[in-house]
Amino acid sequence: MGNMYSNCEKKYNTQLATAFAVYMMAGSLFRKCVCSSQAEARHLYLHYREMPMAKQLSAEDAVLSALERQNPEWLAAMAQLQCEVRFRPLGRVYELWFDTRGFGGLGVCLDEKGRIREMKISG
Repeated sequence: MGNMYSNCEKKYNTQLATAFAVYMMAGSLFRKCVCSSQAEARHLYLHYREMPMAKQLSAEDAVLSALERQNPEWLAAMAQLQCEVRFRPLGRVYELWFDTRGFGGLGVCLDEKGRIREMKISG
């Protein structure tokens, strides 16, 4: 009897793997970041872990570049704020919302290929 796993390939979804990179990197800018759905965070993490290292680094660089283009004063203020991150798949896009409960927030929208289509600060 052969290896029953020989025909199985590990697969990842680029959009979901990149969403984890956003969650990890943008969330680390806040004093404290809690997740509204640990199950979804774990799901994203599994996709990220399957992504090749070079693509992980590229996704992280894209997140950092997008963050650097935001309002520097607000970004500095994030270090003092707590947030709750919510994940929301909407058809072909995937949104992450870092909500500071009254002090605005950070929204990130990823297209189906994992590219950041929009990153905006509210508040």
